[in-house]
Amino acid sequence: WNFLSLLWTVDTKATQGTIVTYISLLLFTWMLCEFVDSKSRLLTLLRSYLAGCCVAVVMLLEAYIVGRPTVMGDAARHTGGGLNPNNYALLISIGIVIAAYMAAISKPKWKSVYWLFIIPATLSVLLTGSRAGTIGLIAALVIVVVVTWSGGAQAVLPLVLALACVIWLIPNVVPPDLMQRITEGTGAGTFLVRQDIWRNGLEVWSESPLIGVGARGFLTAVVERGGWAFVAHNTPIQVLTDTGIVGASLLFTAWLVLLKQTLNLPRSGRVLWLVSALVWLCLSRVPRE
Repeated sequence: WNFLSLLWTVDTKATQGTIVTYISLLLFTWMLCEFVDSKSRLLTLLRSYLAGCCVAVVMLLEAYIVGRPTVMGDAARHTGGGLNPNNYALLISIGIVIAAYMAAISKPKWKSVYWLFIIPATLSVLLTGSRAGTIGLIAALVIVVVVTWSGGAQAVLPLVLALACVIWLIPNVVPPDLMQRITEGTGAGTFLVRQDIWRNGLEVWSESPLIGVGARGFLTAVVERGGWAFVAHNTPIQVLTDTGIVGASLLFTAWLVLLKQTLNLPRSGRVLWLVSALVWLCLSRVPRE
């Protein structure tokens, strides 16, 4: 449907870029289906994901230590690997969920490695200054605690120690201006701006409710009507505006299919993917091209 929207898009270049992205994702999905055909290979893939997270965490902490913020505004925000701070928070928060899963199923000598990852990973998410990222982080940590608690003292103790270390480090590592930004909530100026962006997007959608304005056409369509020059920062509204009721229905149907399949998994796998999906929903946004 995104490909077909090239026929009526308001921004041909942006839609073409989206098509290239979806082709890349299709090839990536094929690679997963072709090669990740056993649990051992899935675990190897998850370890690789965590290894990438470790690199990103080190890069962010290095930038923080030398005083090289990525985004300047109401507070100096940091990121790693050149990622958008919100996208960074998403990837690392999901990494925390994966680390807890790996700790639960791994041999004792590796459990401590996965639990230790949670400490710098949590601090790095807070250093991004991402409010949505903090919500996703809290969701990940709360559910990890709840799930781990059922595993008895042997499973709970490492997590409690890791979280106690995080709580002690937060006031000593995270600058006050970043903490203020994170805790502003709906009273923040940027949140009020986003409400205007969402309202403008829905107004654009109402003019073409069935098919939308074309894949990744949100920004162009809103600006043409005098709105803010920002992406939606809200995936459902972005998809609805871009691809209309048809595109949104296809997306939500795919989510329902994934949810049904996930609920049929064994408990450990079910928790891993459901919590990962929850974190993604808390942080979902469509990045600028």
